[in-house]
Amino acid sequence: MGIPALQIRNLIKEYDNGFRLDIPYMEFKEGYVYGLVGPNGAGKTTLLNQLSLLDELTNGEIIFKGEKVTPSNLLNTRRRITMIIEDPYLFHTTVYKNITSGLKCRTVDKKLQPEIVEEVLKKVGLKGFENRYAPDLS
Repeated sequence: MGIPALQIRNLIKEYDNGFRLDIPYMEFKEGYVYGLVGPNGAGKTTLLNQLSLLDELTNGEIIFKGEKVTPSNLLNTRRRITMIIEDPYLFHTTVYKNITSGLKCRTVDKKLQPEIVEEVLKKVGLKGFENRYAPDLS
């Protein structure tokens, strides 16, 4: 089936308050949907922050599509990973602006954005919804 899209090896994240997340190995394959469950304080958010490269590891390594994440490729790799939280504090605007915000982060030429937005809307079945406010959609 090929290499996993994302792997973690010997991941350790320690905080000053004594909390420690310790995961020897975990992998995520492309094309699958994964759920993360556990009680409050179990480390779910910590793990997601690690996987999305938003927080620095205490120890261990993250491999994205076969390439180990290092300080030299961190920013480039981070730009290829997206985490969407349950109630985002961003994206309280139109569907069109939400899509273009991701394109801007990836420095896509402004002239190309309308065509890309149209293609994305068609792909996800939201053509005609570009001016609707995202929070109003189900």
